[in-house]
Amino acid sequence: MKFLASVVLCLATIVLMAQASFAADRSMFNYQGRVLVQGYPYTGPGQMKVAILATTGTSTVYSLWSNDGSSVAGAEPTGAFGVTATGGVFDVMIGDTNLMSEVPAIIFNRDDELKIRVWFNDGTHGFQQLTPDRRLTNPRRLGVAEIRNDTTLYVNASTGNDLNSGLSASSAKKTIQAAIDMLPGRLFANTTIDIADGVYRESVVVSGITATKNKYLTLKGDEQTTPTVSVSPNVRITGADNDQTHEKVRQHCLEILDCHGIKTVGITFDYAGYQGVRSTGSRLDYLKCKATNCSESGFFDGMGERAYYMQCVANNNGYAGFEFYGVNGWLESCIATQNQNGVWATQSSTVWVIGGSYYSNSYQGLKFWTNAVLVGGQPTPYPAIYGNGQYGVELEYRSLLKWYAYLTFPGGNGISNIHSDTGSGYY
Repeated sequence: MKFLASVVLCLATIVLMAQASFAADRSMFNYQGRVLVQGYPYTGPGQMKVAILATTGTSTVYSLWSNDGSSVAGAEPTGAFGVTATGGVFDVMIGDTNLMSEVPAIIFNRDDELKIRVWFNDGTHGFQQLTPDRRLTNPRRLGVAEIRNDTTLYVNASTGNDLNSGLSASSAKKTIQAAIDMLPGRLFANTTIDIADGVYRESVVVSGITATKNKYLTLKGDEQTTPTVSVSPNVRITGADNDQTHEKVRQHCLEILDCHGIKTVGITFDYAGYQGVRSTGSRLDYLKCKATNCSESGFFDGMGERAYYMQCVANNNGYAGFEFYGVNGWLESCIATQNQNGVWATQSSTVWVIGGSYYSNSYQGLKFWTNAVLVGGQPTPYPAIYGNGQYGVELEYRSLLKWYAYLTFPGGNGISNIHSDTGSGYY
């Protein structure tokens, strides 16, 4: 007995059905094939199993999806569904939930080669794999253009592979960037990149992603650890490839460009050649993150709508722990120490400083320059600013400190607590 298959994908049907199902974050497409039994076109009922695969170009295969979700590494699924062949031709709608599991459209948001593998049983000879596997062309045309159902993608530097689907912990991506690259530009539901503990030696770029109001794209790392100067979250994105020399081979650990609704939780950023995190034109939230040993700033936010930090730490960075350039910033219960400047804000930035500690920086605890506004902490606890090399707070070029009474300067602070030029002031 011999099975032969000749498979044709109907592209017009693929595109039409994929568009119709975007709102459900799943794809459907028509799949036609031809099956021969002992050299003759088969007519009659049969059973089918199907899997969508990613390949490395060698014999290594990764199952992105199968009709019952059981296929691993291209292996035959356990379950099957009914199909009828006429004159050797069968026709099935892949993703029809009356027959099989739904196909998450997000698995097609990728540029590597995808193939379809089919097994057929005529009821007499048992299941046989039809050969060859058929390439799925232009997979991104089946992909999701916007996410409308809560979605989680998993990343694991130790056990993952970037050819995996990323839709479960057992099929995790290896790099954070590979998970980010699967996302469309519009998110109407909460979307999470769940990052396992470990070291990620990559420069992650998130660009042009917008989450609708009250929804987030969350980069979720070690959310259990609250960082201190001596304690770091167990998810680490680093600019170094060698932990002995710490040579800074990447400019940034994380770069966020023109995004809205991005939340970063429990990640350590270290040894970047410029900034640990650099964002421009974005609306962002950071919780329990740490930036350390970066050549310029630990965290940089420029020309965006808002940057909110809670329980974050920036220590031992170059120019500044937290740097704001033309953006509204919030620092709540944060720590900046052993930087040149704990906080540096300029170009009409307004920064609220609520609680936290800003101490032992080489120059200023808080430096505000060129029309920047510092708002002292409310509600309590008030921020503690002490032990910095020059000033606790420096105001220059028409900058303003509001609610001076809500800052504390325990134990003195170098030359003086507050220094301002003639164009600046405080009340």
